[in-house]
Amino acid sequence: MLETKKYLLLFKKLSVEVKNEIEKVFKELDLDGNGSLTIEECFAYWKNFPMTSTSNMISQLDANNDGEVSYDEWLNFWEYLYYTNHYTDEMLMTEVIIFK
Repeated sequence: MLETKKYLLLFKKLSVEVKNEIEKVFKELDLDGNGSLTIEECFAYWKNFPMTSTSNMISQLDANNDGEVSYDEWLNFWEYLYYTNHYTDEMLMTEVIIFK
């Protein structure tokens, strides 16, 4: 995935507005402000999501398998969606805002 991302970065970049929104949502999720998301923080934020769904989401985002999601892993997820699914900035912004 990373090699593909490097290649795609040559052609398409997230807008500043979208990146700012991605960062804003991450900071809202990061309740203790330590720069990473735990399953507990995500579950607290998404109270209506079952714990299993939250756990599955974390495991998919957690590229280094340390049990937490760093900001880089969070941003990589959104960039991957943007590059591989032909999202426009507007479409991605809608997806990011759902996390609020």
